[in-house]
Parts: sequence; C-alpha cells; structure tokens
Amino acid sequence: MPGPPVDREAVERWLAEFGPRLRAIVRSRCPRESGIEPDEVEQEVRIRVWQAFGEHRIDHPASYLYRAAMNVIVDLLRRRRARPDRDGDALDTLTQHPVDAGLEPASVAADGEFAAAVRAAVRALPERRQRPVQLHLQGFGFAEVAQLLGLTDATARNLIYRGMDELRERLRAGGWP
Repeated sequence: MPGPPVDREAVERWLAEFGPRLRAIVRSRCPRESGIEPDEVEQEVRIRVWQAFGEHRIDHPASYLYRAAMNVIVDLLRRRRARPDRDGDALDTLTQHPVDAGLEPASVAADGEFAAAVRAAVRALPERRQRPVQLHLQGFGFAEVAQLLGLTDATARNLIYRGMDELRERLRAGGWP
C-alpha cells in the first residue's frame, strides 16, 4: 500500500540543505582504495531519502542522513566482497583510514599540521569519548550524537564536554594554542 504523497519541494529543499553534509560524509568514509564511487553512494542515499519521505517523518535529518550513508556504504562493500573478481578487501581498506576530525577543507589546507595534531589527539582520547567528539567536530548536535550512538542526551553531552576539554589540553600540551 503506497504511503502519503511525497512533497517534492520539501524533499528538494532538504536535499539542498543537507547535500554538503552528505558529500562530506561520503568523502570521509570512502577512500579511493575502497573501490566505492562517492557519486554512487550519494545517488543511493538520495533514493533512500525520497523513499523515507513517502513512508515516515524524518525528525533528525542529519542523523538520518549519516545512518543512510553508512548503510549504503556497508551495503556496497558487502556486494563487492561477494564478488571475488575485485582486488583487495574494501572493508578492511575503509576501516584503516581514520575519521576526519570534521575540519573544513580550507582550514585543513591552511594548516595540515594542526589537522593532523587534532586527529592524533582525538585518537588518544579514551575510547568512550572518541566517537562522540568526532561526530561533534563533524557538526552533529548533542541530540544527534546521542541518537547515533544509542546514548542519552545527558551522556552524549557529558562525553562531548569532557572529550573536548581533554582534546584542548592535549593540543596545548603539544604546543598548539
């Protein structure tokens, strides 16, 4: 049974607003060695967004977009794994690359050493704080981080605050302002 009619303008506005975030997620999670084309991921996510708008309401667009992108990437990796004619193990390649600390490309280009220091400092955080801090640096809010990681809002906020404090301390100890 088909769902309610899809508001095309609302979907297009949503995709225009969150398109840059989608591209950033795809670029950070699909290194060239993975064999996954970012355009392929973006197209599949857009299809899923259209379907979702027809089936249910999306309360946290950024969280939905992140989950959809990650699900598409995992699906594509599984398909490639199932085909033995591909070289290498794309899933292993994908997981070997550290998550970008969420800095804007201009700031990374302007100060690559600082970006590397931030990534190293994030990796040095206690494991429980790493992912919340990474997501926060990528622009996700407390509620979105909580939803993505299955935490309460208060726990996500606490982990992010403490993680960011420790991150600042580590950077200062490394000689960064």
